[in-house]
Amino acid sequence: SESFLKKTTVRFLSNKEQIFDYLRKNESSATIVQSILRTYGGIFDFETKINVPLIAKKANISESQVIKVLEQLQMNDIIEYRSQQSDLEITFLVPREDDRTIHTFANKVQERNQLKREKLEEMLQYVHENKICRSRKILAYFGEKTSQDCGICDTCLRNYRVEGITIEALSKEILQLLKDKKHSSRALILCLEYNEQSILKAISGLLEDGKIKINTKNEYEIC
Repeated sequence: SESFLKKTTVRFLSNKEQIFDYLRKNESSATIVQSILRTYGGIFDFETKINVPLIAKKANISESQVIKVLEQLQMNDIIEYRSQQSDLEITFLVPREDDRTIHTFANKVQERNQLKREKLEEMLQYVHENKICRSRKILAYFGEKTSQDCGICDTCLRNYRVEGITIEALSKEILQLLKDKKHSSRALILCLEYNEQSILKAISGLLEDGKIKINTKNEYEIC
């Protein structure tokens, strides 16, 4: 069959961390990027033909808006984007495949793309996560686990900011108190008048960093 088509191809150039950062700063593009990533599993590995009307429908926006976002992503070196007109499409009316060749290969490609979609789902969850430390999420994504928050990502700073104070500033106040005398955790909580969870978090960080230690009376002192 013959028809007049517009061929659009996309390949992502940026790594996952760069995409995370870009989507946080450009939330208006997130829906379109998510729709593309969820639909085309191999788009990080090779140039992939995408269906612009389908993406527009999934994102509930116009096709022109999809094109505009794709052009902006290309300008920002996030993707490689190509759009060209083609006046001929060849459609084979009789399929040519058997279990030993094309069919087997197609099954393997499908399995691989499904795995990629699952990984991309995890990546997209990372972008919208606002409760768990981003460093912990990245480590978990690559198979590593830790119970220690980094304390410096946007999530940590938001979760542990109490009455205008960060964990880092709170840790300095704790150290200042311990310079004068030893304190138990309960005494520190009473002295500082901040959220108890944040104070305990700061104490835990100081212990792990080796800046303070606990004595036989369960009191904290500077190392």
